[in-house]
Amino acid sequence: MKINLIAKKIKKLRKEAKLTQRELAKFLHVSPNTISRWENGDGKILVPYVYRIAHFFHVRSDYLAGISEEKSPRK
Repeated sequence: MKINLIAKKIKKLRKEAKLTQRELAKFLHVSPNTISRWENGDGKILVPYVYRIAHFFHVRSDYLAGISEEKSPRK
């Protein structure tokens, strides 16, 4: 996974959804500091969280990971 790419995408999706780091953290059951570290590229994001973030924002997990440019989940 490309950590900096994931970090940028998470931050962009969160801001587009007009969510705070605290709100996203509550959904993921992590601290707001964890979200901050992820968005700054300072912390590693475990794969299960990538899937949960993708589900939350209705995007593909491989889009977050930088493997695919296709954003929409498969139907």
